Amino acid sequence: MIKLYFLSFFFPLILTLLLIT
Repeated sequence: MIKLYFLSFFFPLILTLLLIT
């Protein structure tokens, strides 16, 4: 359950990072 929450928070962050780069 915590893993899912972590992924839900990390995924958008990585996506934004890819978008900026």
